[in-house]
Amino acid sequence: MRFNYVHIIPIIPFFLAISLHAQKTFPEKPQHSSLFRTVEDTIDINNIELHIDNAGSIGLFEGGIYPAGSGLKFLFSAGFGVTGLVNGELRTAWSTRISLIDEFKPGPIDAHPLDSLDGIYEVTSADTFGSANYISWEKAVQAGADFQDLNGDGIYNPNFDRPDILGDQTLWTVYNDLTDLAQRTPRLMTSPLNIEVQQTVWGYEATDTKGDMLFFRYRLINRGISDIEQAIITFTADPDIGDFEDDLIGSDVLRQMGYCYNFEEDGVYGTTPPAFGIVLLQGPIIEKPGGIAYRYRGEYFSTETILNSQNQPIQSFTTYIGGDPILSEPATAQIARNYGVGCLDAWGSAIDPTYWGIGSTSLTDCRFLYSGDPVSVSGWLSLQPQDSRMLLSPNEFRIAKGDTQEVIMAYVVAQGIDELDAITEIRQRADLAASIIGFNNTPVGIEPASESSINSFQLRQNYPNPFNPSTAIEFTIRRNAFVELTIYNSLGQQLQILQKGSLPSGSYRIPFSAEGLEAGIYFYRLKVDGQSRVRKMIYMP
Repeated sequence: MRFNYVHIIPIIPFFLAISLHAQKTFPEKPQHSSLFRTVEDTIDINNIELHIDNAGSIGLFEGGIYPAGSGLKFLFSAGFGVTGLVNGELRTAWSTRISLIDEFKPGPIDAHPLDSLDGIYEVTSADTFGSANYISWEKAVQAGADFQDLNGDGIYNPNFDRPDILGDQTLWTVYNDLTDLAQRTPRLMTSPLNIEVQQTVWGYEATDTKGDMLFFRYRLINRGISDIEQAIITFTADPDIGDFEDDLIGSDVLRQMGYCYNFEEDGVYGTTPPAFGIVLLQGPIIEKPGGIAYRYRGEYFSTETILNSQNQPIQSFTTYIGGDPILSEPATAQIARNYGVGCLDAWGSAIDPTYWGIGSTSLTDCRFLYSGDPVSVSGWLSLQPQDSRMLLSPNEFRIAKGDTQEVIMAYVVAQGIDELDAITEIRQRADLAASIIGFNNTPVGIEPASESSINSFQLRQNYPNPFNPSTAIEFTIRRNAFVELTIYNSLGQQLQILQKGSLPSGSYRIPFSAEGLEAGIYFYRLKVDGQSRVRKMIYMP
């Protein structure tokens, strides 16, 4: 668990100490330039409804909604950023709107405003040759988008050639970081990296598990005159699963995923809040003798195979907390870099895993925050619900001048029978997303939980809660099973075993008294044939 103790640290600029997120409101919409348009669009082909703009922001002022059309939000805002060294100088290109970082502007890096190449271009699998979307794709091609040259003349023709269709709904836009210092102040305040970003977002029309994911491809082009060394791309998100102050985060290193979940029922979603994950599916490419790297091109283009190379895996998953002096807002370029590197706090000091959450030791890999398993209550876990942010970064890479790197990630969102079962569900979605791209991140020996094990029992919230000093814990098992019901304190220390032994199928109500214990938060875990669920209860004498 995180304890409070005194730190001797430098005086913090006022914009580090203020939590801009407390009111859950955005600053005024930025105007990137009086000459360039800010365009917004929505991808809503499946169970996820997500708003994007043409300058790298995700969620925006409408958030991310799940299920689509419900008005229930799982995401407040998201974006991404790149840090790297140009001739030894640290530079940034970030879009994290909730932290007032907005370093991109619409359009290709060399575009003139009158070219009108700063739009968001949409195409669907239902569109046909000569359709309006095929015709408008001509502008996207002028801005750098791909197309399938079916007539072989090298020129896009909407009557004969096919746009770069990656899903049943595809949105493409381009933006760049050639913004002036005024737009980069008072935050990261570096010179531009001279990066152009061609962003593609796509999804599949489905109401089943395939409809619980959206894909993002970031094509990074170095338009500068110098190489970008030791580049790190960081995906940022400010998830709000219903209520914004009751979220927990975790990482699944084997699945290349960082995720957010609720630890108990939510005031907005009720007893079945979803979990939300960001999954790295295709990392940037580096040279590696004897290795093989891949670039996914979709249904109409062959996946590229690059020999003597490899796709970089994730190197860090971390968080920052508004107003926190240790994991503060990324208010400088060095802080943004620290978070991308991983295992570093805002001041560049190594993160001590034993200081954050429970279940860690001094040997726990601090690069991947909260890498335990909340479902089985094992490993390094967070036990402090709050307004959480997530940052997921692949390993370092290089972008030579004039060269290109591509990275693909996915958003996965799913509900289960309760808040922890939702984690099991997004794991299955992450595995499916990896299989769609063609790079299976599921290690040998790791199998998704079967539906029978997921639905074999249910643990309810204790009642009353808060309580003084007695309460009751109810659960249902749907088959004969070996059952353990255990009480823990907020440090994860076992206090009492209320039930241990075989029980027939049915519903049970177990009393618990906290008499003699201190006021505070306690946890109860139900373990049924090796599968666990945990809930929180509050003792208020």
